[in-house]
Amino acid sequence: MPGMMKRKFSSDTERYIAAFTPQLKKLVVALPFEYDKKIVLDYYKIFFPNQWLNLVSRCDYYLDKDQHLVSVGKRRRYNHSNPDDFFYSLEKVKYICSGGYKLEHKKSYCEDRREKAINDLAGKTKKPKAISSTLQFTDPYHFNIFTSAYHKRGATQHEKIEIVNELKKFKTPGIIKFFRS
Repeated sequence: MPGMMKRKFSSDTERYIAAFTPQLKKLVVALPFEYDKKIVLDYYKIFFPNQWLNLVSRCDYYLDKDQHLVSVGKRRRYNHSNPDDFFYSLEKVKYICSGGYKLEHKKSYCEDRREKAINDLAGKTKKPKAISSTLQFTDPYHFNIFTSAYHKRGATQHEKIEIVNELKKFKTPGIIKFFRS
């Protein structure tokens, strides 16, 4: 089973990495005349905030899974790097930050094209979803009862739907973990 999960993680990570390429292609046009990898990261955070938050939550998720494995006496399986290091390790980011690409960027640099790209990206930037005011940010005191009833053998689909409908009123780390697993 561990080998299967590791392969699933690896293939999932490859697909996840591939999703960065189109975004970085759009971002390259908006880069200033002089830039470094820190500026590339800052621009990515500005123009793709939802994807950045997704990367941070993915990192936290796999870090939590590794901590759980260690707590039950197994070795780490995922070893997901922190979000900044993950971003800098992308092949497209390494290519963008290479000396040859920077020279090419300087040769073809056009301020008008950059301004247009910034306006386009800013127009398409979707802000992170607002948190509903009806959500509660404390665990219900009966959270353990809900989870045990959900996982109880013989629980009907109707009972499970009622439990999910009740738990979706809360937003806490425990409930997020419950919905992810």
